Amino acid sequence: MLQLFEEHTLKHYSYLRDTMPTLVPALKLLGSSRPADPAPLSTGSAQYLSAILARIETAPSSCVRRELMEACRHDLSRLATIDRAIPGALQFSALYISSQLLMMDILSNKLWSNPSALASQQGNVVKNCISQLLSQCLKLQHLYVGLNTEDLSCVKQFKLKALALQLVYIVRGSNFSALALCEHFLETVEDTQR
Repeated sequence: MLQLFEEHTLKHYSYLRDTMPTLVPALKLLGSSRPADPAPLSTGSAQYLSAILARIETAPSSCVRRELMEACRHDLSRLATIDRAIPGALQFSALYISSQLLMMDILSNKLWSNPSALASQQGNVVKNCISQLLSQCLKLQHLYVGLNTEDLSCVKQFKLKALALQLVYIVRGSNFSALALCEHFLETVEDTQR
């Protein structure tokens, strides 16, 4: 039956096999004796990912933690292009760490202490960073499939923090109504609790 499939179907199978290897079985295509996507060799990427994340958790100071996170983000992004075994997990982790770094940058900005500075042109930098952070949260939540419930709850909680940051920015740095944002925030809180 596999010989009857059209070329685009086989390409679609390859795409699905690459994006969801745990859900799509390896098939022998076109009478070949090897599977369409052989099991990749273990390169130690999963062990590296676990080790680096454990090192970040046990960092002695926030400065060291930040340096480790920046190095880890860079390494994971490069490793995702090399290792075909777990590229999604590596990309997800790199994006999550990048989002954490962006959140740290936003919170460390000195403009938060001066509401009038937040309302000025300088405050637009903070506003753009918050928008970028919310965009990354949406990517984390909807771009990656097969996340376990623990990862999904971490992403939802992080998105909730980003929405809270946006709400604080609107209340402190502008004279816009925050009613719609408050309602959206409360809806997200209820969704996170489920």
